[in-house]
Order: sequence, then C-alpha cells, then structure tokens
Amino acid sequence: MLKLPTPEYPVGRSGSVVVEVRVDRNGNVTSVRGGMRGSTTNDSELIMAAERAARLAKFDVDPNATSIQTGTITYVFRLQD
Repeated sequence: MLKLPTPEYPVGRSGSVVVEVRVDRNGNVTSVRGGMRGSTTNDSELIMAAERAARLAKFDVDPNATSIQTGTITYVFRLQD
C-alpha cells in the first residue's frame, strides 16, 4: 500500500468500521462500502468518514493482478479529547 489517509474524527464518537475496497490494477480504489462484518458500530458519521478516507487510499500498481481486487481496511475511531 502506498497511501492510507487518516479519516476525520467526528467528535464524541468511537468504534471500529470495516470498509470493503475494490482496487484496480493501477492501485486506484474504484468502490468502497463501509459497515462490513467486523465493524463495532453502525454510526453513519463514522461509516461515512471511513468511506471518505478509504476512497483516497492508493495501492501498489500490479499489471499482472486481476482487473479488480477486493479487500478490507479497518478504521478504529477513539474518543478524542
């Protein structure tokens, strides 16, 4: 992975959000879906923040990979002071 942006942290919220990402051969994220199995919250603000960050992720280029690869990113949101 080349780049994994940190999501914005909504104030007063915590939990883990698992985001499914689909990535093309060029390492670009083509789609995201938050709140997957393993998430500890269904808070829509946390899910949207995780999805926004996941869309900006950049993965290694692999011309020999399948056209679309699927994986997950887990974001852990902790209460901020």
